Amino acid sequence: MAAELPSLAPSPVAGRWFRLPQSRRLVTDLMHFACRVPSEGVVVVWNLAELARIRQAASPRIGWAALFMKAYGLVSAEFPLLRQAYMTWPWTHLYEHPTATARMTVARSFHGEDWVFFARIENPDRLPLSSLQEQIDAFKDAPVESIPSFMRQFSFSRLPVLLRRPAWWWALSVSGARRAHRFGTFALTSISAMGAVAIQPKCIATSTLTFGPVNESGDVDVRIVFDHRVFDGVAVASILTRLKSVLKTTITDELRALSQKRPEPGIAPAKIQPVFHSV
Repeated sequence: MAAELPSLAPSPVAGRWFRLPQSRRLVTDLMHFACRVPSEGVVVVWNLAELARIRQAASPRIGWAALFMKAYGLVSAEFPLLRQAYMTWPWTHLYEHPTATARMTVARSFHGEDWVFFARIENPDRLPLSSLQEQIDAFKDAPVESIPSFMRQFSFSRLPVLLRRPAWWWALSVSGARRAHRFGTFALTSISAMGAVAIQPKCIATSTLTFGPVNESGDVDVRIVFDHRVFDGVAVASILTRLKSVLKTTITDELRALSQKRPEPGIAPAKIQPVFHSV
C-alpha cells in the first residue's frame, strides 16, 4: 500500500477582521444608492490652452474645480434637464429645481482617518470666481470642526446602518426640493491634482462632471456621467458643446479681468469671508 504523500498546499495564514471604519460609512451609503442609478458616461478631449495661460496670470489664483463648477452652473441655468431628478415616491416622476446647486467631494484627514465629505455650494453660476474659490478653499483647508455640514455628516455616520439607509432613502425619494438641498442638482468630483482621471464615477446626482489633469499642451479629458432615466447621450453631447463654449468665452473673460486687476505691491487683497451651507 503506497504511503500517503504529504500535502504541498501551504497552511492558511489567518488575517484580521475589524469593523468598517466610520470614515467609510458615508461612501458606503452613497454607493448603495448610486448603484441603483442606470448611469452612462460621455467623454471628450478639449484643448483649453488659452484658458490655462490666462489662469496662470489671474490673481487670486483660481483652481480648475472653480472654473468647471461655475461653467457647469451656467450651463445648468440654460438646460433645465440638468436641474431635474428622477423621483420614485409616491409615484415615478421628475422634479425640476429652479436653480443650480453644486455638490463636490472633499478629501480630508480627520480624527486619524481619511474622510470624503460632501460640500454643497448654491448658485455657483451667480458667484464671482474669486468668491467661489474662497468657498472651495475653505472646505478644503478650514478645520473640519469649523464646518457645520461636515460635522453633521460626521455625526450622522455614527448611526447604525439600519437608521442611516432609511434616512438616505427619505432624503432622495420623498421631496425633490429636499433632495436638491441635501445632494445638489449636479456633482463635481476630480482627482486631477493627483495626475489621474476618474473613468466613470458613481453618484446619485442626475449628472456628475469630472475632468482629468490639463497637460502642457492644454488638453484635458472631460466626462459627464448621467442618469439615463432623465435624458440621453444626445442631450449630453449638446451640454458638453455648450460647456466648452462657456469655458472659452464667459469664464475666460472673467479670468482675463482678474489677470488685469493684480493687487499693487504691498497691498494685500481683501479676504472674502467663506460662507458654509448645511449639507
